Amino acid sequence: METIEFLNKRIGQIEKAFEIDHSCRIGKTPLEVVQEIPEKVLKELNDYKLEYRAVKTPKEYYSKSLEYRREVLQAQSTAQLCKSVIFRNTLHTKPPKNFDFEKIDPMGLNKNILRTLFSEYVCVLVQYEKRMEIAEIAKYLQKHPLNITNRKFEYIMADEKVLQYEHNAVTPIGIQFPMIMSSGILENDFFWFGGGLVDLKIGTRVLDFMNIYDPVIIKMD
Repeated sequence: METIEFLNKRIGQIEKAFEIDHSCRIGKTPLEVVQEIPEKVLKELNDYKLEYRAVKTPKEYYSKSLEYRREVLQAQSTAQLCKSVIFRNTLHTKPPKNFDFEKIDPMGLNKNILRTLFSEYVCVLVQYEKRMEIAEIAKYLQKHPLNITNRKFEYIMADEKVLQYEHNAVTPIGIQFPMIMSSGILENDFFWFGGGLVDLKIGTRVLDFMNIYDPVIIKMD
């Protein structure tokens, strides 16, 4: 018992010495550390039992380099820093009358790609250090084997009214649009993205996120 008490005391001393931020631990982030997590975002995190880290960032966060941001989030590399961008397909049309989705996908194995093909809006997740090739997304969807109705795609950034979030606050958690993820993110075991507030970042394991949201994976770099 004395050994355990000694170890706990020693761990506390180490954490204090190195100013370890408990908001960067995997698991349910204590709300006394991160004061505000939007209700919709927090509800979905809890509903899906998604383990996450949440960090409140300083005001100068976006005016600093990616390396500075990496240090704030205690990320392993800048490759883990990602953003969510909402795009609108200007060539979007409604599905043909009496269109039968079950005929195309009777087992429901391609639900997300079908949602993406027929959605006016998409949420795209990409690393900050990579260039977002939106034309590649349109090209990929246009040529997809399930695009049997020959739908057309031309994406522009969505209007702010649709975003529901301020600039730099967009989050994929709780979003109602289908998701597209850059294949580069899969090279990491963990990644960070917006949390619904400008000064809030959420991180989680890539595999856990994939298992829950099943985003369409597209190579963009």
